[in-house]
Formats: sequence, structure tokens, C-alpha cells
Amino acid sequence: MLSVLLGLVLFVMAPWTAGGLEPPQDSSNKADAIIAATAASDEDLGRLPVADIAQREVSVVNMSQYPIRLRQVGGSCSCIVAEFPKSLGPGAEGVVRIRMPVGAAAGPQPHWMTIEAEERIPDGSIGETSRFTIRLTFEADLSFTIKPETVWMHGVAGQPLRQTVYLRSDQMAALHPTAFRIDIPGLSVQRVRRFRTAAEERPDEEALAMEIAGTPNEPGVYRGFLRFETDDPAYQTSGVPVHVRVQPAWIASPAGFAMISEPRTRTTRRLRLRMRDGSAIPPLQAGFSIDPPGFADCCLSAHLIPSADGKVIDIELTLDVRDCQATEAVGMLRLVSGNDRRLVAEIPVAWIASPGASSGRNGDRQSSGRPEEGE
Repeated sequence: MLSVLLGLVLFVMAPWTAGGLEPPQDSSNKADAIIAATAASDEDLGRLPVADIAQREVSVVNMSQYPIRLRQVGGSCSCIVAEFPKSLGPGAEGVVRIRMPVGAAAGPQPHWMTIEAEERIPDGSIGETSRFTIRLTFEADLSFTIKPETVWMHGVAGQPLRQTVYLRSDQMAALHPTAFRIDIPGLSVQRVRRFRTAAEERPDEEALAMEIAGTPNEPGVYRGFLRFETDDPAYQTSGVPVHVRVQPAWIASPAGFAMISEPRTRTTRRLRLRMRDGSAIPPLQAGFSIDPPGFADCCLSAHLIPSADGKVIDIELTLDVRDCQATEAVGMLRLVSGNDRRLVAEIPVAWIASPGASSGRNGDRQSSGRPEEGE
């Protein structure tokens, strides 16, 4: 079948890079493109206030004799929100809208978003494809600067974290910051200091030092914002993104119990546990949180073997599925302090029965593993 396809007229800018990413190759300038834009896809929006929303709209027309399906295939930032029809019939017109927040970064901010269109042939196959990229540039209208522009914090669960963010402006009296907050559990803005900078090129510049501090207790990766409110109508609420990685206070070698065994067998595995800071491990008690329910009671046992100095514990896990009907299990070995029942560590446990039949005559095959040093 022969497709009757027309060209797409779009302004194509010079090679564009934003945040170290490049947009996919644009095929909109080919003579056989299946989608056309009714206006230029590139626009400089000029200066926009911090925390404002940059917006672009581009109308597109299906130039194919078949229906086309649209999907986003790339963008310069995950903060871009795109709205567009998922499909267009032959000759139909639709609107692609993109929106993104204006961040508090000095200088021009170039961004892009790429849409791919593909023909949906009536016989169920996919025909031609075309891509076009919508680009926009703007510059944040700053009466202040924030350093760093993104806050990265790394720490260990149960240990203090601390970092300072600086807000600088020669219009601090007009800005008048009034409230400070951070939306990440375990962290808060604990201290704000105001002082005059020593920069000769900006003698009127003042600075606020906003100290983020706290002690997150739960390991994980957290993303949030340090926000401050001001009396300036243009910057009622501003801030910077904050990324926090909290590692567990312990290290297990290997990282968990992953077992594959034949049905109706008995298997033993070992790992070694120590504290990240080298401190002694308190007396521990072992328990399980395993799915399916009841699996741990009949099939799992854990034996803890502490070292003489108490800084290392070898954990011996025995899996006995000789009388078990389940074929898989997954969950956690939970280690709690014997004194205050405080959770010290959670170690993943996973088991799956191999498809082969048990080859042991008495159904009691054993294997063991030795822990290795290292993380």
C-alpha cells in the first residue's frame, strides 16, 4: 500500500543541549512526514518570574491517510508536563501543550520536548513514523540567587545530617523572607542567619544562611524542597530541590538470602552483619516477615553467631522445605534489639523451588555458604 504523505514545516534550531541531554533526531523536515505543525515549534519566552509556569502550545495536523498515534519520546526535564491527543484521524488537528515551572537558576534555561507520531494501518501493522520537537527558552527573573541550586545530602540512618543553603540579594528588605520549611521526614530548617557579604562588586548584597539539619531514622532515597516565603508578590514561595540518600546503619555481606533449591530439601546459607561505623552490635533477636503466611514457622530458622568482640555477627539461615507445599517465598529477616525491641536491621529473604525433582534418597540434601568480607 502506498501512503500519500506531505511534509512538515518546522523551524529547526542549531543542535540543542539542556542538562546534558540532547533531543531525539527530528524527522519533521522530511518530505514524507506524517504530521505537520501549524506554527513554529521554537519560541523564546523572555524573562519569567521565579515559580511562574512557562507554557507553549503548538497545533499539529495529521497529514497521513491513516490514523496516527502520538506519544512523548523525550524531554529535557522530568518537570515538563505534556498534554496532547493520544491519536488523530486522517486530516484531524490537535494541540500539544507543554508546561514547566520556572526554576531559580540564573541565565537562560533552554528546554525541549519531542513527540513521535506513528501510522496505525487498518491491518494492525505500524506504518511510517515522524518526530518533531517543541523547544522553548526563558530566563528566570531573579532579584536573588540561591546556592547551591540543588541540595544533595548523604548520610547514615540514625546519624545527624547538616547542610547550609545561602540566599543572596541586594533587595533583602524587599524580599523579607518570613518562613522556612523542608518537606523531608527527619529534616528541618533549624537555624537562619542574616549577614552582609564581603563582595566588592555588590557592596549592598546581604545573605541568609539557612541550615538544614536532622537525623533521619529510616533508610531510603528522599526528594523534596527547601522552601521559603517572602513578602515580595513576585516570589511568594520559592526554594530549591533537595535530594537525600540515607543508608542503613548496618552492612550485610552478601546483601541478603537468595536461595533456589530443589523441592523437599534442606538448605543452609550464611551472611555476615556489621555496623557501618564499626561499633559493637547489641544483642539481637531474630524474627521473620515472610509471605506466604506461616512459611517461616514451619520452614525457616535463624542462628546468630556473634564474634568475640561483638562487632560482627554471622547469621546462619536454614531453609527446610521437605514437608512444604509452597514453591516460593519472599520477605524479611528482622533483627531487633533484645533490650528495647528496637529494629536494628532488615535483611531480604527470597526462595524459589527449582523445577527439577529432588534427587536425594532421604530428602535431606544440604548446602552451605560462607560469608565474604566487604560490602
